[in-house]
Amino acid sequence: MEPGCEEQATAVARTVTLEPATTTRAAQVAQKQIQPGDHVVVLPGDHGAVAVSKYTNPELVAATAWIWLDFQPGAKVQSLDVRDVSSWLVTHADVSAPSTTLASFSGASNMVLADSHLYTVEDASSWTADAWINLASNGISVRNGSCVALLRDKVLDTRFGIAITSDALARPDTSVKVLALGNEVANFSGDAMRVVASDVTVQGNYLHDVYVSQADGDSNHDDALQMWALNGATFDNIVIDGNWVQESTDATRPPQNTLQGLDDFDGVNTHVEITNNVVLVSAYHGIALYGSQDSVIAHNTVANPTATGFETWILVNDTKGGAPSQNRTVTD
Repeated sequence: MEPGCEEQATAVARTVTLEPATTTRAAQVAQKQIQPGDHVVVLPGDHGAVAVSKYTNPELVAATAWIWLDFQPGAKVQSLDVRDVSSWLVTHADVSAPSTTLASFSGASNMVLADSHLYTVEDASSWTADAWINLASNGISVRNGSCVALLRDKVLDTRFGIAITSDALARPDTSVKVLALGNEVANFSGDAMRVVASDVTVQGNYLHDVYVSQADGDSNHDDALQMWALNGATFDNIVIDGNWVQESTDATRPPQNTLQGLDDFDGVNTHVEITNNVVLVSAYHGIALYGSQDSVIAHNTVANPTATGFETWILVNDTKGGAPSQNRTVTD
């Protein structure tokens, strides 16, 4: 977890089992069998779309005892939507469905999603460009709230992989305290990651294989990790460290696309650290910060490994409106 966040509890009050989406499971939920402090063993089977909020489960809003949602092999959900509740540890979740957001944490605090597998379909090798644009689900969304950790999750065959956002414009409300550590985002047709919030660490992630281009009908310019700050917002303290970005791991598979690397093109973000990353893309922008202040780019490697495309660069520039970048350090 990020500094200032509570570590998940290791002790549990009791262990309960959660049946698949049947009358038995409906009865469990209706009786509010799941309580703070529970170790919930999610049994094999289809558990449908799981939604928990302050309206469905008000007793979980200010929970101080952690709930551990422990998925067993063969236990699946179509989506996981958690809003305005506290203190959940979700492990080994298997989440799959088309045209949705597979895991969403909105206004939630003290959340951990670890060692989970999120994907639109098991095998997208036969997908057309239209399927990559319109059928692919989004992977993980963390919006507002605070103290969320995404650990060693695999996000596969999605439109957008992981999005970490705040609706606020200034501190302290923009602080989400999110740690994204050791995740893999593979086979995506939009951006692998988006960071639009303060107090975010993105470390040791593997972001690879972008699909569909403008020639295929996709208007999105795809980035491995994109930041921005619009409508007067300023986001602060963003650490991007030790990640591996690769446009494609198979030059023969269709449909290929050009990928931009680690980028911030709009608005002003402060105290951004981009360090120790490897970025292998064929676009100009390997690393690009427009309008950043008090920021560091250090010890990164950017290169174009293909025989086509452009010479990939590390760039610091003024904002699109002409406001200068200030107090930034760029080293090898």
